[in-house]
Amino acid sequence: MGFEADKGRLFSVLYNKAMEGEKDCGGLALDEWLNKEVFHTDYASADTGETIAPDPADVAGFDKYMERYIEGLKIERAAVDHLK
Repeated sequence: MGFEADKGRLFSVLYNKAMEGEKDCGGLALDEWLNKEVFHTDYASADTGETIAPDPADVAGFDKYMERYIEGLKIERAAVDHLK
């Protein structure tokens, strides 16, 4: 639920950057602006990177965290409903 809202805001920012075009992106196309300003790469160095697989223990820990977080949202909902 929260992730979807954050994803929506991200896409909104990206859409606005795309629509503003040259006046706010320093004359760069959206993909170039993202590489330069967000990911701090350029096309020349982008091909030299390496992909690192996540540690399985980290993935399992994050999955457990998300399960607990999602279950905790029920508690928050109950608290909000109680205040109404």
